[in-house]
Amino acid sequence: MSAATDGADCEADIKWTRRARLSFVELLAHFRSHEYGDPIARGREILAAVKRLRYAPARCQVMHIRRGTEFRRLIVSRRFFVYYIYFPPDTTRTRGVVSVRSVKHGAQRRPFAGVREPAPAEYVSAREGDRMKEAA
Repeated sequence: MSAATDGADCEADIKWTRRARLSFVELLAHFRSHEYGDPIARGREILAAVKRLRYAPARCQVMHIRRGTEFRRLIVSRRFFVYYIYFPPDTTRTRGVVSVRSVKHGAQRRPFAGVREPAPAEYVSAREGDRMKEAA
């Protein structure tokens, strides 16, 4: 196999923004505050999922496009959302770049802030579901 087609060359680099690091730390702090939370296990789970993005960074759904930039969402264990941007390889970089922008819990009041879509039914609490039925 030639160097140009070697799978290692196709891996994208992972870059975390300051905001993403802060949101990740806040999420882990949230788990520390709960008796049943396991911040170490949840943190490892999220980090492993982000690392797997290196091999197929464009696999997640585009949630929002702003000024030509596609914001994607990785769902981890059906309850954590990792928002990121993928920059494919071009003339200035030989490898793509995954820029992690935010890590949120699906149960947050507004996990889709800045994303133009309704929350999936599986993330809507029973109380919110009742309010939605009354409004309909």
